[in-house]
Amino acid sequence: MYKYKNCIFEVIILLIVIAALYMTNLYSYLLFHSLAELFSVIIGFTLFIVAWNSKNFSKKYFDYLVFIGIAYMFVAFLDLLHTLSYNGMNIFRGYNFYANQLWIGARYLESISLLIPFIFIHFKRKLRPYLTFAIYTVVTLSIIASIFYFKVFPICFIQGKGQTPFKIISEYIICGILTIDIILLRKNKNKFDSKVYGYLFGSIIFTIISEFEFTLYINNYAFSNLLGHYFKMISFYLIYKAVIITCITQPYNTIFKELTDKENELEKTAATDEMTKLYNRRAGMEFLDKEMKNVLRNKNNLTICFIDVDNLKKTNDTYGHIEGDNLILNVVKLLVSNVRNSDYVCRIGGDEFLIIFPNIIIKEAELIINRIRSDMDKLNAGSSFNYKVDFSYGFAEYNNVKKVDIDTLIETADNNMYKNKVQKRKITE
Repeated sequence: MYKYKNCIFEVIILLIVIAALYMTNLYSYLLFHSLAELFSVIIGFTLFIVAWNSKNFSKKYFDYLVFIGIAYMFVAFLDLLHTLSYNGMNIFRGYNFYANQLWIGARYLESISLLIPFIFIHFKRKLRPYLTFAIYTVVTLSIIASIFYFKVFPICFIQGKGQTPFKIISEYIICGILTIDIILLRKNKNKFDSKVYGYLFGSIIFTIISEFEFTLYINNYAFSNLLGHYFKMISFYLIYKAVIITCITQPYNTIFKELTDKENELEKTAATDEMTKLYNRRAGMEFLDKEMKNVLRNKNNLTICFIDVDNLKKTNDTYGHIEGDNLILNVVKLLVSNVRNSDYVCRIGGDEFLIIFPNIIIKEAELIINRIRSDMDKLNAGSSFNYKVDFSYGFAEYNNVKKVDIDTLIETADNNMYKNKVQKRKITE
């Protein structure tokens, strides 16, 4: 609900800004243009400050946003010069249409800058922010020099005639580059947070609409020019949202998530047997205690099975501990592949395992153990082991009638396992 209200508030503020700017246009288009461009310029510099100071934050698509932050500062600088050189500002002497050239230079820089980061994503290259900053400094100064000093940048506007073919064709080329940006963004959609992706996608769409509007005007004060600036403002605002979410909002959320994940990982490590990756004794006792409480609460049944791997010591002494470990792992595979999803398999000692069977009685648990032993016989028959995989087992049942404590329940299963082991020895003898 809070996010919905916040979104509504942002839309209302944006509409108020647009309405206020339109009112300034009724008074002076030059004032409107200056304020609209300053809106984008401020956002561009803000993007750089936020992204640059967050560049060390680790995230799979973070280099993309840091690159955009660097690029948009230089785009904003060209837009600032565009604003100051606009026809009627009378700051730059000798030529009245530097602004149109600076506009095209800034838009080429912006559209290509949205394209380049996908190279980093595709080739999994790490962004070098200082080198990127240096390159953008050189490129931006080159654009400025080509316009103001060398005067080799193509003319974009002619008084009385309007936009030159170069200017109009450039706008369409820029739209084409932005379309490629959208295609690449969609192909890499899974690499971005859904909100960030949405803001980036919307920003590029509004930039394309803005560029199209700027192909239609005949003079610099035309309505299509005004409309184009509105779309540009929305475009900059959306990319601002994408960077703010990534560089400020998400890092805090990510920090807490990483702490939670680390805590969960430590808890999992503390509850897991290192060799078999099964639950260890501590976890097994916690699960058993929980299931015993469930029995009393729900009046159902609980069966446990105590398992002891046969001849582990003999295997270790005869064939070495590696084969002894393989014997244990083979037993683990047999157990895990046959129990139900609701059952717990725990290693509680070197050669001892505990299986917790919720909601079934001993007869039903015996069917599962028989299935395990059947697979074990198949394994032994088709294997080249120097030893025989085998185990002894014993059951114990817990319900509302047979109420015992946890130690007594385990002791009962352990005693029954020992009886099974003795019985097997008598048969082999």
